[in-house]
Order: sequence, then structure tokens, then C-alpha cells
Amino acid sequence: MSRPDRRRRVLGAALAVTAGVALASCGSGGERAPRQAAATATPVPAATPDAAGTEPAAFVHPGGDDAAHCSREAPCATFDRAYRAAAPGTVVEVAGGRYPEQVLTRDAARRSRKDVTFRPAPGAAVRVAGLAFGQWTSDRGAEHVEVRDMQVGTIVARRTADLTFRDLRLRSFWIEGGRGIRFLGGSVGGIKGANPWIGTWRGADGDTDVPRDVVIDGVEFHDVRMRRRSDHIECLHINDVDGFVLRNSRFHDCDTFDVLVMYGFEEVLRDIVVEGNDFGETGNSFGGPAYFGLSLRFGHDVTVRGNTSAAPWAGPDAGGGPVSGSWIVEDNTFPGLQNCPQGVTFRDNVWTGTGARPCGPGDRTG
Repeated sequence: MSRPDRRRRVLGAALAVTAGVALASCGSGGERAPRQAAATATPVPAATPDAAGTEPAAFVHPGGDDAAHCSREAPCATFDRAYRAAAPGTVVEVAGGRYPEQVLTRDAARRSRKDVTFRPAPGAAVRVAGLAFGQWTSDRGAEHVEVRDMQVGTIVARRTADLTFRDLRLRSFWIEGGRGIRFLGGSVGGIKGANPWIGTWRGADGDTDVPRDVVIDGVEFHDVRMRRRSDHIECLHINDVDGFVLRNSRFHDCDTFDVLVMYGFEEVLRDIVVEGNDFGETGNSFGGPAYFGLSLRFGHDVTVRGNTSAAPWAGPDAGGGPVSGSWIVEDNTFPGLQNCPQGVTFRDNVWTGTGARPCGPGDRTG
């Protein structure tokens, strides 16, 4: 793929993701979510200590008040207020119910790397329209935060660090720059016309921030669909990353691609591990062509290990960019490549389909 082709593809991805951000109750340039109507807060039920033996330090309730102390008896209304009330390393307990989009902004005075953990009250079902770590393009979001065991519409994170999303049920996410972003367990999907995206933050003054050290482990990606015949949709789209692990995840009912990894604004793809995933057949909601389970064709220091795929892999044989550093492809079951490119170590793979052939020691066809 030529550099102009890459730029056109990046622009298309940006337009698709703009639609995805609109899924949240507030996008990058939209109006702020309205303040909840005043209500009398019901005290949050008493809770047992969390797994670490720590009692919650702050409490959030749909009928809370941010002028309150965020205590059990006087809970606050927003995650941002509770984040500021809770010391690093403590728990914020969230009462059951529905919440509008929550915007968590950076607290520059914080120096600790210990997370503030948001979790539901025991037995509570929490539904949040969206989580935004930095609401506007130039914002920096809160750092050192874990959110777990909730249903969330869309996550937007810009140039922030050390975020853990554990066992969430998400529709989509949009990660611009930042470092140390982790999605552990849970699911992502149920959207049309846009796709989950990870890529470079780009400021109005031309500054950029490439995402670093991103981990997706044990996540189910599903039901990401085209809204129009012209859409190019993936269950996961990555434009630039420096340090990325995709592990033990499952992809199904995705239009076009399961995963697309390609150059973005900064053309950085380094230190990538794709391991132990299950890539399903891809589709096309309008009856057109479906393409690849995994499209990972170029980059520096890449390991593809222990994956299974019903759909073809657009691998280093497909070209489009440099293959450099250490490339290891081992213990996978994929439909066969068109050829066995130089600069890649193949071993112990199973290549399926008509015309499949081994590329390295221990490879076999089946």
C-alpha cells in the first residue's frame, strides 16, 4: 500500500470512528451531558470489603449530589467528583442504576500510581452511558483508574495513562494516544457504522501522541456491523501502536475484518503480540465481500502465536509496508498464505484450505 493510500485509509477510519464517538452521550465536540435533575439520594447500602480487604472510600448514587461529601450517607453524583474524593489505592462504590456519560478529568496534583477503583455495590447493576477520560480533543483525562463489572456505552480516552477496564460490557471504545491501557475480560460490540479504534492523538498545533503499551486480554468482540454498503468496518481497528498485546480474545459476527492493524498518522507499529485468539468468519451486512479475520501485514517485532482463524490472515505475504525486526509465526491454525515471505520465522503452524503449503519447520497442512 502506498503512502497516499495509507493516508486515504486513515481518513476513512477517522470518519468511521467519528460516528462511533457519537454513540456516547457526548462526543469530542458536542455539548456536555446535562446535569442530572436534583433528587433525594437514598443512602448506599452497607458493603463488604473488596477482595483486598479495603472498605470503599467514596460512594456514588444516581440521586447523589456533588456538593455532598461522597460518603455512604451523603453520596456524590458523578465519577469525577468521587475520583477526587477518593485517595489513590482506594475503592469508589457505585450504587445500582443508570448514569449519564461520566467525564473524568486529570488531577495534576496526584503523584501516586495506585489506582482508584470504581465497582458496583454488592449485587447492583450499573449502567453508564459513556466514560470519557478527557472530554475535548485538547483535554487530558484522569490517570490510574480501574473500572469494573459495569455496562458502559462507549469509552473515550485521550492522552491518559494507566487505565484498566475489567469485565465491562461495552458497545465500543476510542483510544487516542496514552499509555498503559488495559481491557481485561468482558465484551465489546452491538454497534453499526463505526468500530472500536486505537490510534494516534493529533492536536490542533500538530503535536501527536502514539498509544503505548495497550493490552486486550480475554475480551469477546462481536456484532460490529456496517450501516451503509460503503462502510469499511472491523471489530477492532488499530492505527499506530507502540507495544500491543491481543490475547485470549474471541471475534465473531464482525463485518469486513475481525481485526485490522495498519499505519496511522505516525506510521508506528512496534512490539506487537497476537496470541491465543479465535478469529471467526467475517461477514457483510449488504451481501458484498467479506475479507480477513486478522489483517496484520507489516511492523517491527511481531509475534503471532497460538491463534485459530476460520477466515484468512492478511499477513506479511500481502505486502503494504516493511517487515522488520523479529517476526515469529508459530502454533497457529490459519488458512494458507499465498507465499512464505522472507524475514519471518515460521514453525509448527497448521495451514488450511486449497493450495496451502508449509512455510517453516513443523508446519503442516490440514
